[in-house]
Amino acid sequence: MTKEQRRFDRLDRNRDGKITRVEMLTPRVAAFRKLDTDGNNLLSFEEWAVKTSNRFKGADGNGDGN
Repeated sequence: MTKEQRRFDRLDRNRDGKITRVEMLTPRVAAFRKLDTDGNNLLSFEEWAVKTSNRFKGADGNGDGN
């Protein structure tokens, strides 16, 4: 099985050989919900920026801000 076939199969949840819009967007919904900390189905800049800031903090091993 090729890399592309595996990728396709991960999205084709019902294994019918076709990817629906719902199947395609389901992984993104989970990611959106993690960012939407107040649960209002909208992302504010603050919600978006916190995730970016946290990623940087995790990558900044020595904590020098660079």
